[in-house]
Order: sequence, then structure tokens, then C-alpha cells
Amino acid sequence: MTSNAERVERLQEVLKGSSKRIVPLRFDHVVALFEEYYDLRRKIDALIQVGDFRIEHIYNGECPDLGENDDRDPYCPACIILDDALTTPTNPEGVDQ
Repeated sequence: MTSNAERVERLQEVLKGSSKRIVPLRFDHVVALFEEYYDLRRKIDALIQVGDFRIEHIYNGECPDLGENDDRDPYCPACIILDDALTTPTNPEGVDQ
């Protein structure tokens, strides 16, 4: 059985070795993370509204029919939301990955 002193010693060794890998966050990194979070949250909320039929396709042009095509109408609110959700988020300028 491991004693508390041995556990503390092991934890100190692990933390000592991991301190080289920890990168301090700059304020602009934190801001960029929050902006990305809120953008993703906005997209998720909008997708839920499309899925719940609170925002519907207008079927006035290139809206997708039931599985027949993958086109999107640039003037349909539901199509705009789906296109927006499918875009790949970009890395905010100045934020290292």
C-alpha cells in the first residue's frame, strides 16, 4: 500500500516533469477561445431551431428536398444556418495551436 508521503512525492515528480509542457495563456488567447465558444454555441442553437422546425426551409428555390439533393438556397434562413454550421472554424489570428 502506498503511503501519503509517497503519493505526494510522486505527484511532485509528475508536476515537475509536466511544467515544461504547460503553456501560459495570454489574454488574447482567452478572448479568442471565448469568441470561438460563443460562435459554436450560436451555431448549435440555430441548428436546434432548424431541427425543431422553429426555423423552416422556404422551399422557394434550391432548398433540399427530402434527401434528393444537397443544394442550399442562399435566401432561405434554414439553408443559411446549415451552410454556416458546415463551415470549418478558422484559427483566430495570432492564436497558436
